[in-house]
Amino acid sequence: MIPALACIALPLLSGCSDYVRDAPKLPSLVAHQAAYNGKTVSVTGRVKRLDEWASKTGLPEELFTICEGSTCIRVYMRTHSAIHDGELVTVRGTYYQTYRFGRYTFHNEIEGTEVLPRE
Repeated sequence: MIPALACIALPLLSGCSDYVRDAPKLPSLVAHQAAYNGKTVSVTGRVKRLDEWASKTGLPEELFTICEGSTCIRVYMRTHSAIHDGELVTVRGTYYQTYRFGRYTFHNEIEGTEVLPRE
């Protein structure tokens, strides 16, 4: 996989088009949820309500909300990242309008694969 910075610096590379194309603003993502459902997106906002824990098997997990203005979306990650509440970050991951896991149903959530500090 080509790193994100290479995609921004060299947008003509064939592997970068998806990364560059799906970088919506949070209000646009929330307003057009069906259009982004199941797609990899990159969004930027401030971290709120960071919660980190270890799963029953001992693997790290975290859940937080990322907000831009009054628009917020939940982010779930299968790792602990070096972020804190109030920090401006960019999150990359798969967006799900509705995600079912066993008996649980989650709405309007990104399953994050990477978090990059912006400040």
